[in-house]
Amino acid sequence: MTGAFFGMGAFYGQTIGGSTGTIGAKRGNMSIDLEKLEIIHNPDKNRFELWIDGLLSELNYRENHGTIVMTHVGVHPAHRGQGVAGKITRTALEYAKEKNLRVVPLCPYVADYLLRNPQYEDLTRLKTDS
Repeated sequence: MTGAFFGMGAFYGQTIGGSTGTIGAKRGNMSIDLEKLEIIHNPDKNRFELWIDGLLSELNYRENHGTIVMTHVGVHPAHRGQGVAGKITRTALEYAKEKNLRVVPLCPYVADYLLRNPQYEDLTRLKTDS
């Protein structure tokens, strides 16, 4: 198949990079065990990454002056609809919570996730010096 994979310059079905954090499931009728997946924070690339069988899913962000702007969540087509985006988003929000960062959800998926998970609502409020 042709077509860019969420702006990464790779093509659908093409492996990207190494196999860090992979699990041994086969593509196709794949069932993903979310508990076994390891989300990797890669601050050099401003993203949280998840590698499954050499295929990348990611949440991209920009962090500056106490704010993290979550710009995009991209899940490889082979892994969509199985909770991968939610797991990556939850990990990024937990990071923001630990670092006391204000979250700005530019990505529609992240904005929707925040609406469905009110426990993270406070992260979107402006931080004040006390």
